[in-house]
Amino acid sequence: MAARAPLKSSVDNRVRLKTWAASILKVGHPLFQCEPVNSMADDSSSLATINTAAPGALKSLVERIERLEEDKAAVAADLREVYAEAKGGGFDGKILRKVVRLRAQDAAKRAEEEALIALYISAIGGL
Repeated sequence: MAARAPLKSSVDNRVRLKTWAASILKVGHPLFQCEPVNSMADDSSSLATINTAAPGALKSLVERIERLEEDKAAVAADLREVYAEAKGGGFDGKILRKVVRLRAQDAAKRAEEEALIALYISAIGGL
């Protein structure tokens, strides 16, 4: 199996994204000068709003998404570690994931699903 190329750090990606975003978020950038597709408001006031408010709001949203993506990656890494630990302890990861999924499911829904599975199996004459 070929070795994977090392991933660039999320800090490098974040710096690159911030630089790119800063270059297009400048007031007067052509991206914010285009005519709206469905212009329901006064054109001059909506362009002024886009040019002054949208860049800050967009930057804030992008930064929040970046932070959440970093958190998601950290949680995913933690989960991989726990499943690796379980595998090292002799547990089956696939079954462990199923147990976790079943425990998260509502008890009534789980019981209904199990009853339907049993019904379907008996309808086809068993396994």
